[in-house]
Amino acid sequence: MENKKQVPGGIFLKVLSILMIIEAAVSLVGAISCFVLSCGACAEGASMEAGEAQTANIVAGIVLVISGATMLICGVLQLIAGIAGVKNAKRTGSAKKPMVLGIISLVVAVISTIFGMIGGAGWSGWLGLAVSVTFVVACVVKTKQNAGLEEEPEEAPQNKFEEILSKAEDKATEIADKVEDKVEDFKDDGKLNGSNK
Repeated sequence: MENKKQVPGGIFLKVLSILMIIEAAVSLVGAISCFVLSCGACAEGASMEAGEAQTANIVAGIVLVISGATMLICGVLQLIAGIAGVKNAKRTGSAKKPMVLGIISLVVAVISTIFGMIGGAGWSGWLGLAVSVTFVVACVVKTKQNAGLEEEPEEAPQNKFEEILSKAEDKATEIADKVEDKVEDFKDDGKLNGSNK
């Protein structure tokens, strides 16, 4: 029987990654329902005589379409982040890739929550927001607990989906590195400007 070592912070990240995947499914179902409701609102508005009620229905339909689109984007990002988190939970080292994906999904979840509240379906957005925040916290905890440990190399992708996911994770890491460089440049520029005054 193979004796597997316990990765510090791995269980916490794995549990929240699974919750992130479940929340992604909820977001995708919510997006579909928003699209269906928007069709109904626009169709009802189009069949009315011109006036305030017609305008209100058409505006409600447009808000529902925007809400559905943000929920769809949020769901896809949460799904990718959740899968990346499950993969990362198995190995030692930093959880930088899933953290970047989690932060991006958190930003989209905030936008989705705002449009959801406008459209009257804010509970799903709040749930997505809570799951995204705790997922990012889990990534930070795992990264801090694995700070001194040697990072295990990633396994080679087994199929096309894992290859695409791996490329998305690499791109997220590249973006995170660029953001860190820009922040450091900004800090350096601030120190130079502050010392010249």
